[in-house]
Amino acid sequence: MPLPKLNVITYTLTLPSNDKEIVYRPFTVEEERILLTAQESDDSKDILRAMRQIINNCVQTEIDVMELPTFDIEYFFLNIRGKSTGEQIELMLKHDNETNIKGEHCDHRQKIGIDIEQIKVHKDPNHRKDYTLDDNISVSMKYPNIEAISQANVSNFESFVNLIAASIDKIYDKEETYDSSDHTEKELLEFVYSMNQKQISEVQQFFETMPVLKHTVSYTCAKCKAKETIDIQGFQNFFL
Repeated sequence: MPLPKLNVITYTLTLPSNDKEIVYRPFTVEEERILLTAQESDDSKDILRAMRQIINNCVQTEIDVMELPTFDIEYFFLNIRGKSTGEQIELMLKHDNETNIKGEHCDHRQKIGIDIEQIKVHKDPNHRKDYTLDDNISVSMKYPNIEAISQANVSNFESFVNLIAASIDKIYDKEETYDSSDHTEKELLEFVYSMNQKQISEVQQFFETMPVLKHTVSYTCAKCKAKETIDIQGFQNFFL
């Protein structure tokens, strides 16, 4: 006789990138093992991929998890974790450079509990996807997926050019629309390399103002009694 199966409880959330409602289930012990294995490697790329794999296992709605932007992945995973292990996460916070706002040395690390439902994706009001490059040509950008972000290094110009090329959705002139999916990586790279510095700077704003998972925490240090306000953002701070 086969063993009985546990009931599967499902929940819904809305993806920040496109307002699509998603149905998902909490992760199981098997999926928690996937995350723990990735954390042991201490490699942010492995952890991001593990998060994506867990989301792919838990999602009940038809979506292409491979193409979700990083902030969707982070927000989605945070909610799955909340329904799986508890609605609070505990973070160890400290003064920046072990110096409090009074300029005094303090190396105290303080445990702070945060309600997961309070952690949201923040959207810059100046963020936009469409950029006019000259009198004839404009581009529409798309959010890069985890693979593109994990391979990017914005301090390296060639790596940043690759990221721009991978994030182009459409190119327009006065007569036609050119979908990036109809063109090769080489063609897109050549297009980006043809931009001047001003045009690159324009497009760079897309990445600098992209939505980000962020939460502001205010607390009083138990050791030095100084008040601190810290912005916590990105999966490195919420999940590691």
